[in-house]
Amino acid sequence: MKTLSKSICCIIFLFLFFSTAHADEFYGFLKSGDTYTSLNNPGAIYTLAFGINDAGNVVGYYCESSYSNCNGFLKTGDTYTSLDLPGSFGTAYDINDAGTIVGSYSDSGIGYGFLKTGDTLTSFDYPGDHNTSALGINDVGTVVGSYGKSGFEHGFLKNGDTYTSFDYPGAVWTLAYGINDTGTVVGYYYDGHYTHGFLKTGDTYTSFDYPGEHNTYAYDINDAGMVVGGSGSGANTFGFLMSGDTYNKIIYPGTNIRYTTARGINDAGAVVGSYFDVAEPTTMLLLGLGLMGLAGVRRRLS
Repeated sequence: MKTLSKSICCIIFLFLFFSTAHADEFYGFLKSGDTYTSLNNPGAIYTLAFGINDAGNVVGYYCESSYSNCNGFLKTGDTYTSLDLPGSFGTAYDINDAGTIVGSYSDSGIGYGFLKTGDTLTSFDYPGDHNTSALGINDVGTVVGSYGKSGFEHGFLKNGDTYTSFDYPGAVWTLAYGINDTGTVVGYYYDGHYTHGFLKTGDTYTSFDYPGEHNTYAYDINDAGMVVGGSGSGANTFGFLMSGDTYNKIIYPGTNIRYTTARGINDAGAVVGSYFDVAEPTTMLLLGLGLMGLAGVRRRLS
């Protein structure tokens, strides 16, 4: 069964931490240059944006009026389309330029990764494992993701029917989130004390951290080598764009924004992610409980 994603686990903490915030104040966003556009699936309680391709198509996760009515979505132009994934807590994490979508869902206690091209959905698991998430895909069709029991995850590459497992050297666990067309992989790992971003090029690993921060989470990389992710903690969580040795913060504009994370980037440099607005007071308990249900998806911390 897919364990609660660490990115979503962090979101749960933040939602419960900000117990005076409005339940429908968590949105996706698109950043193009210096322009931010909020993304919210019509009728949704909340929307999370995870991936974007070069055509500007966005994928992610949303919940409607009931926290049990949640699914992945594809946004093309101004049109949101539910992916109607099988099982429960289906989430779309990435999309390539051919329109192939990858993600995960839980069904009868088993967590599956999937590829979806048009109306055809192909489910898969890392061989011998029942806790697999497909988190990134490039234009060649190579898939990256993670598998294994919570707290002991490993990264993997999937080329056709061939799977390759990998771990950052010496890490307690490793999560692989993004891959570009040259095959460079990004993700993050836990060393027993803190979480760090990594780049994997061939068999060479490079660790990195947002300057001055203990925890860094890398989610995607484009063909120019630009990496997006998140850092900070609690109310001060922020997204970032890393280009070479230069880091730039990404924070959705607004006086009430308490949380921003950058999750996907395309080759034009357009970024998608999510932010939390605490403008209106009400309870967050139901939202927290609803998100706890994502324990069926995968444990990831943004």
